[in-house]
Amino acid sequence: AVIHIKTSEELALGRLLVRGRQDDNKKAITARFIEYEQKIKPIIEEFENNSIRVISVNGEQTINEVQAELLSLLGK
Repeated sequence: AVIHIKTSEELALGRLLVRGRQDDNKKAITARFIEYEQKIKPIIEEFENNSIRVISVNGEQTINEVQAELLSLLGK
């Protein structure tokens, strides 16, 4: 299975900017969002179209909530 943690760009941007890593600046993050749309999203869609299980998790929750949802979806 493929695990796809989904969140809004706005929330992801905010979380990445507070990490404090040197490569986490608005320009670099925006480039990553573009790369996701152009390269990663089509791959996920291809998996789904070819009956590869894609587990989508709401990444806008707390870490503990994401973990609980993921474990639930995995049947753990």
